[in-house]
Amino acid sequence: MVGRIHRSTFSNVRDALAISAVIVMGEGKEQTPMAIIEDIPFVEFRDNAPTREEISALSVNQDNDFYTPLLKKINWKES
Repeated sequence: MVGRIHRSTFSNVRDALAISAVIVMGEGKEQTPMAIIEDIPFVEFRDNAPTREEISALSVNQDNDFYTPLLKKINWKES
């Protein structure tokens, strides 16, 4: 994409779980308002909000973002 080699270093488990929930809920037909994901052995569910450090660890630097070159080429218009 745009002359860059795509290298993935980790799986995006959060997005994969969200997509799975949308499929199970029947999003296209608006059938089920909520899905509960539980008992996944490699995911640790917690009752507390993430710390600032944990949130910061999820961010991606624009220089390393796969989509940055594409998004910079779009002629964005303010609404």
